[in-house]
Amino acid sequence: LAEPRAPDAANDLFAPLPGQAESAPHQPAPSPFPAHKPRSEAETLESLEEEMAKLLGRPPHNNKP
Repeated sequence: LAEPRAPDAANDLFAPLPGQAESAPHQPAPSPFPAHKPRSEAETLESLEEEMAKLLGRPPHNNKP
C-alpha cells in the first residue's frame, strides 16, 4: 500500500515545473526597482505604466504636455 502523502502535499506545491530551473521556492524574485532609491508613488506608477506599455507592445501614453 502506498503511504499517505499528506505531510508532503505542501512541498508539492513548490515543486518546480518541468523545464524550470531548480530554485528555492521561498526566495522572492529580485525587485525590478533598486532598493536603495525609494520612489514616490507617482514615479512607481509611471514606471509601471511604461513596463505595461512595453509588455503590450504599445507606446506609453504620457499625460505630460
